[in-house]
Amino acid sequence: MSTTAPRASGQDASDGGDEPRTVSRRRVLPVRGMDSWRWDVAIVLGIMVVVVAFNWLHVAAYKPFSPVDEFQHVDYLYKAGKGQMVGRGDLVGDEAMHEEACRGIDAIGPVLPCLPIGSYNAGQFQEGGQNTAYIHSPVYYFGTAWVGKVVVKLTPIDNLMKAGRLLGPMWILPALLLMVPTMRRLGARVSSRFAVSLLAVTVPMVLHATSTVNPDATALLGGALILCPPILLGARWSGRAGRVLDGIAAAASMALKPSNLVVLIAGLWLRADLTLGPARAADPEIDLSSGTDLGAEAKAIEGAGAEVIDGAGLDAQQATADAAGQGWPRRLARTALALAPLLIGAGIVSVVMLVVQSGLAHEDPEKIVMLNRFMIKAFPWSQFSGSFISTGSFTAGGAESNYLAPFLRLPFIVVLSGLIALASLATTVVAAIGKDRVAAMARSVLVATVLGAPALILVNFVLQQIYVSIPTRYFMSLIPGVALVCAVVLGRTKLAERVLWVVTAVWLGSLTFAFVAAV
Repeated sequence: MSTTAPRASGQDASDGGDEPRTVSRRRVLPVRGMDSWRWDVAIVLGIMVVVVAFNWLHVAAYKPFSPVDEFQHVDYLYKAGKGQMVGRGDLVGDEAMHEEACRGIDAIGPVLPCLPIGSYNAGQFQEGGQNTAYIHSPVYYFGTAWVGKVVVKLTPIDNLMKAGRLLGPMWILPALLLMVPTMRRLGARVSSRFAVSLLAVTVPMVLHATSTVNPDATALLGGALILCPPILLGARWSGRAGRVLDGIAAAASMALKPSNLVVLIAGLWLRADLTLGPARAADPEIDLSSGTDLGAEAKAIEGAGAEVIDGAGLDAQQATADAAGQGWPRRLARTALALAPLLIGAGIVSVVMLVVQSGLAHEDPEKIVMLNRFMIKAFPWSQFSGSFISTGSFTAGGAESNYLAPFLRLPFIVVLSGLIALASLATTVVAAIGKDRVAAMARSVLVATVLGAPALILVNFVLQQIYVSIPTRYFMSLIPGVALVCAVVLGRTKLAERVLWVVTAVWLGSLTFAFVAAV
């Protein structure tokens, strides 16, 4: 789509005198004076109030250890508070054993009496007392432990585990600070940004992860770090500084949790789509195919009181280059430049983590109880082929799970969250048909939903010779992408926006009832 813009100062008269220039690949909309970053701040603050409130209610109502390895995570948390990392073969420490014995665990098994710290030996506990959290990055544990020690020192909270459970929302805040402005950049209205973000941070799996000691609390941040930069940075994304930030963001995401490989797949597809596919919306300030200085023209337009939104069409010179057979090589080169920062950043962090974990290991894999249980001799082709058929992040947003707290498994919570997940799937599929940046985001989420589980199965076999059925919680890092798409699509009509708010109100009311009744 083309628009006219004022001629820049010093423009040669041969360009057409006082005739306006045509700016290719740009679309100009009036500036929405009532919508700005200030609304983003208000939305984030409002959502954080809700997140913290539900976190407190969850912590108050759910005393036992979660069966999803919270025992090992709590032990790593205590060791991180002492500046220690966990290696393969390490046994759990006294603090974690005392906490589990006194709190119990939300699973069927033997119950140990609550005795003073130091009264237990590791062999009395699950997995032979071995800490299996060594496979995770230390970032979550050290970050939570350092802040938690300050909380314990300055508040009535008397131990690190309680502080760790209450600090889950601190990983939600930076995710929202990335997601909400990105929604605005995509054109989502204030109301839909607020409602969709509320739903994204209160789905059962997210509530559980952010209210127990669990590195899954970082899932939304890991996803936002990968999916938001191309939209949030706009034209600057394709510059040198933008590429560096892209690589740092990918490194940070993988440093939070290795299972963020799932959202890395989405991020790679998104960048290829924006650069090579029908969206091609993240235009550089200097169009590499035509030499046009779009940055200067954009500034001239903005100076006239208009907001510049990236378009999707090719300008005349690019079309000519395509016809001459020169367009595709250039686009492929641009695509390689777009993907390289993610691959380099994620690759460096992954290699460093593997080297560090190898250096800390002091026990053969065959002697690790959990690893030995899942070890296989041949590649699991049947399970691998079947893993492509998955609802991925959508299941993570709404399916029942036997590890959630009982009040998050109530029938009306399960049914309503399932309906929300189904609606988000339908919205994402419809959005993926388009040719804009929202469609590119939708396609990236759907591709990662299909390829995420097979990729993790392959990595597990190559690195550890094990097969584990990939849990749906590993797809939580895709929730930011689903939220971005739904916020834009459902905010396009007043009817859809009203329905969205009705659903949000019913959902929050249902959660409040379930939590209050449990407490």
